[in-house]
Amino acid sequence: METALAAPKFFRIAVGLLATLLLCAVAATVLLLLYAKEINRAGGWGFLLIVGLFLVVATLVCFACAICAAVSLKRGEPHGRASVVILIGSVLVVIAFGPKLIRGVFYMLAQAF
Repeated sequence: METALAAPKFFRIAVGLLATLLLCAVAATVLLLLYAKEINRAGGWGFLLIVGLFLVVATLVCFACAICAAVSLKRGEPHGRASVVILIGSVLVVIAFGPKLIRGVFYMLAQAF
């Protein structure tokens, strides 16, 4: 008697999140290219805003992808190697930008109060 493998639900969620992040990166790049002259005339702060927002979104999406990939591996879903690659890549992004993001949020909160 064969055992049925779990449907790759969490793997698909992780891949969907990464695809959405890629689409957001393309949209941000197109917006920056279309409005580059206006942003330069305004002092260039728009570039920093878009890059900062993208880093925040990328960190949060990678955190969610790491959780989904870990759950996928725990459940024994197919595509195990791809889940490991997603898990390692997501954890590296979170380790690189997570502490800076948390520090920045605490700094802004300290400035506000």
